[in-house]
Amino acid sequence: MTKKTLSILFAIVGIQLSAFANSFIEDWAANSFEAKKLEQIIPLNDGETYAQLRNNGHCILRINHKTGAIKDTLLSLDWLKEKIEKIDAFEMDSLCERILFRTNSEKISSNSIKANYYVYRIDRKELIKVSENGKQQNAIFSPNGRMVAFARKNNLFLKKLDFNTEIAITSDGENGKVINGIPSESYGDAFEGFRYFEFSPDSKNLAYVRFDESNVKNLSFQLFEETDYPITETQKYSRAGESIAEASVHVYDIFYKLTKMMNVGETNNCYIPMIRWNVQPDILFVAKLNRNQNQLDLFACNHRSTIGKIILTEQSKFFVDYKNLKTFTTLSNGQFIWMSEKDGNKHLYLHKTNNGALVQQLTKGKWNVTDFYGFNEKKKTFYFQSTEQSPLQRTIYSIDLKGKKTVLSKQKGTNFAYFSPDLSYFINDFSSSSQPNIFSIHNATNGTQIREIGNNSFAKNNALLQNLPQKEFLSFNDESSQNLNGWMIKPVDFDNSKKYPVVLLTNTHLSSQFVADKWEIGWEYYLATKGFVVVRVDIQESCIYQNLGAKESEDLIGVAEQLSGFSFIDPNKIGICGWGYGSFITLSCMTNRENIFKAGVAISPITDWKISSATITEKLMRRPQENFKGYEKSSILIKAPNLKGNFLLIHGTSDNNAHIQNTFALAEELQNNGILFDMMIYPNKNLDSIDKSSCTHLFLKIEKYFSENLK
Repeated sequence: MTKKTLSILFAIVGIQLSAFANSFIEDWAANSFEAKKLEQIIPLNDGETYAQLRNNGHCILRINHKTGAIKDTLLSLDWLKEKIEKIDAFEMDSLCERILFRTNSEKISSNSIKANYYVYRIDRKELIKVSENGKQQNAIFSPNGRMVAFARKNNLFLKKLDFNTEIAITSDGENGKVINGIPSESYGDAFEGFRYFEFSPDSKNLAYVRFDESNVKNLSFQLFEETDYPITETQKYSRAGESIAEASVHVYDIFYKLTKMMNVGETNNCYIPMIRWNVQPDILFVAKLNRNQNQLDLFACNHRSTIGKIILTEQSKFFVDYKNLKTFTTLSNGQFIWMSEKDGNKHLYLHKTNNGALVQQLTKGKWNVTDFYGFNEKKKTFYFQSTEQSPLQRTIYSIDLKGKKTVLSKQKGTNFAYFSPDLSYFINDFSSSSQPNIFSIHNATNGTQIREIGNNSFAKNNALLQNLPQKEFLSFNDESSQNLNGWMIKPVDFDNSKKYPVVLLTNTHLSSQFVADKWEIGWEYYLATKGFVVVRVDIQESCIYQNLGAKESEDLIGVAEQLSGFSFIDPNKIGICGWGYGSFITLSCMTNRENIFKAGVAISPITDWKISSATITEKLMRRPQENFKGYEKSSILIKAPNLKGNFLLIHGTSDNNAHIQNTFALAEELQNNGILFDMMIYPNKNLDSIDKSSCTHLFLKIEKYFSENLK
């Protein structure tokens, strides 16, 4: 075969591979590999049926768990005189007599949606609009179904359905000063909260958190639209060491129309991540975190006297994880479920409601409970999700008071459960790295599958058509010989005798797990179609307190060195890429010691923790006033002169979390030190929530950069 023939052959192969790669990115942008969720399901109180949104939000049906038979139609938009195009989401009252649904939903922040809410009375086929005075935020039913509470323009309102009247619960809400029931952007992001108001179980009171942001500074960013001058938008934003919103807890008596503030001690320089009513409506539980987030006090408040007493305290030499509060559940027997890490792992504990005394530890072992689903009082059985089988997987279990444990989810991978109110059935959402989500109904006693109600065969078929490679799970060692879980995706048409460039991906969020046995086809597969080995590793959270970046960068440099020993990896062509927190780690690696990374990409980086969110940063670093050296050592701006390798800096001008000031400050430092780099700015974009077209452009840019600098 002549050289000319070989050249033509390689050119044809190159064209085919390029077309394949372009086909992938087009399919990815069209969600061809994304597993679809079931339309919304709510298990009903009879234990035998569930309500489900069907026909793209056009109707709500009642369906039998066992047979799948449609028992009846609870609501159809065809029945209504008012023109409503689609139901976006719904909930049922506790008696399953009324439906509260929203339409024309509009996301106004990461914590809140405003929409037009309606209540439909099933037996009377009667429709009531919740309010005529503008869209409502985060509306909820009262337990008796006769009222709806909602937020609007920083205030709380009550709709009494029996009389079709609207009452203002608060009136002091003011933009930039006071918010009632809805957290500010930074507060809600830090604690993943979107609604801070809740009815008592007897529907007589409404508890809520009031946020006073008067002393919080404004963060500004510009919008570059089709006007003569840029538009400046502002939001309240607490930076590390600065004033934070003052949170206070209040209870509104619906009959007497009186509001009382609960006494939970000093409320300045602290956080209220949770309020929760007891099953018996005499007590309101309030969780309060100190500003450094290393002590959490659980208050039991008498809503009549307003007196709150601490019944349980959690302390940590690092920080108390507020996510443990998600499992907090009160029981009718005068006890509550509490998650704690006091034995080194996340486990469930049973405590007395009246004084917080420990009754017993429910789960034990060198693994973590990751969710709690409920307690069946008749069977004395608890239901939970854990990592016992593997830290990469999630399994559903039941356990009784004697410690007898039963595995309820049989498939190896990631399982999530949605239990019926009487805990007799659960809907299992299962996926693995090779299997997109399958939805099935199971018996809660032994986990026996009753029937499958949905799968995503189209996503699997599309992946097979593209001949996408499989994720290979592997582990690396950190400097103290602990295992770091990771995965690797090899290039399409992988040849073990060749040497490939590698891109190491860093984690977007510090406390999130990204290496997991679940269905997830992201842009990393696009890099594989372009001839890269792609690797991601979950970094241990230990040894980073008050010293961000040092341990993580050393671990990832160690991973890169271990990758260099693989026969098919080119040790001179290793790149690194990160988003958010991962971009900070990317920069920490590239400004660290030896020049092991030939190229790096940082997307929306935090370059100086002093200008980041107080709530997120101080949990890990304390305030700059307490840990000046830690902030200085972690600053990318100070280490900027040490940057090695080809570097691409990317940011969106409307990012309200990692403000673009971070990128501009780094750009200036690099320029002042004569360091050449590349930059891509996305005007009017927050890269945490961009559309598919912008996302596709972003990934094409990153791939092009690595192709130009690693090949």
